[in-house]
Amino acid sequence: MIINDIGDGTSLDLEVVFLALDSEADTGKLRSLELTGAWINEASEVAKGVFDMCTQRVGRFPSKLKGGPSWSGVILDTNPPDDDHWYYNFAEVDTPKGWEFFRQPGGLYLNQETGVYEPNPEAENIDNLPRGHGYYLQQVGGKLDTWINVFLVGNYGTTSDGKPVYPEWNDRVHVSEKPLQPLRGLPIVLGWDFGLTPACIIGQMTPNGRLMILEEIISEDMGIRQFASDVVRPILTNKYNGFVRFSEGDPAGQIRAQTDERTCLQELYELGIPTEPAPTNDWIPRRESVAYFLTRMIDGGPGFIIDPSCQTLRKGFNGRYRYERLKTSGSARYRDRPVKDQFSHPHDALQYLCMRVRNGLSPVRARSVVNQSTKGWT
Repeated sequence: MIINDIGDGTSLDLEVVFLALDSEADTGKLRSLELTGAWINEASEVAKGVFDMCTQRVGRFPSKLKGGPSWSGVILDTNPPDDDHWYYNFAEVDTPKGWEFFRQPGGLYLNQETGVYEPNPEAENIDNLPRGHGYYLQQVGGKLDTWINVFLVGNYGTTSDGKPVYPEWNDRVHVSEKPLQPLRGLPIVLGWDFGLTPACIIGQMTPNGRLMILEEIISEDMGIRQFASDVVRPILTNKYNGFVRFSEGDPAGQIRAQTDERTCLQELYELGIPTEPAPTNDWIPRRESVAYFLTRMIDGGPGFIIDPSCQTLRKGFNGRYRYERLKTSGSARYRDRPVKDQFSHPHDALQYLCMRVRNGLSPVRARSVVNQSTKGWT
């Protein structure tokens, strides 16, 4: 398509080439092109190889001999993709220098009190849509929450087949735009999940009652002794030296190992990290302890916010931490406990942390707990 007159007396020579680029194999269509810029529509459906080739072909017209382009680049538009998509990585994890990403407010939002999807007052372009907000509301019926979350609310989705544990989560609201800094003079709180894939989450409650999640520490194929000694303790020493610490972990940490009869809580105590067992391991209190903070508003902002470096927690919130769907006919049914995988361990640790904060930061009683649970140990 060639455009010569834009209608206001200004002349513009613009050539637009439309190409179908459905897969990596289609990149050959781009290799001989000399472009000023490129626009990728529905980037979530486009392979990264296509995007890479577009970045390599722009900035070539007009030629340097003719002065070169005054601007060149690649523009993308898309609904929020899955959290393992290349777009998500560039937009939220590792943004290259000079790149910019913009998020348009969704047409709807989920009212946490009523559980009903309502018009989002921050939505744009409503006046130009048929029926205004009704354009979005009429699409809610018959749709899964995961579909609504992406296409109508405007949040990142998940590639997992299941039901998110935390529908209260809002990626735009609960993730800090910049790294969080611990507040001196206030205690930090540690939450622990044990086993051979231990995890530790570090958080802090601000004076106005906002829960900040500062750090996620995750391991694979590592016992609690090595994890705490070689991974967690150096971080506490280097980044949180001088902070009063409260620590709470999985109650299963009181169980003695069959090899040396030692417990996880005992290991932490000997490493200088006295830790209490959570008051319960029941699923509902654990989930609700996190949901309690997710649904709070503090001084016009969220009552729960995580550091952008906490990528595993974030992906879990976006749907990877999920209830597995049962293979049954009829309406969708799900298991009553989340899938146990790499996303469940840090979220378990987060639940113990939130339980401790919600129940109050009373003085650490880990020494007496450990002594009582390891009779004969001193």
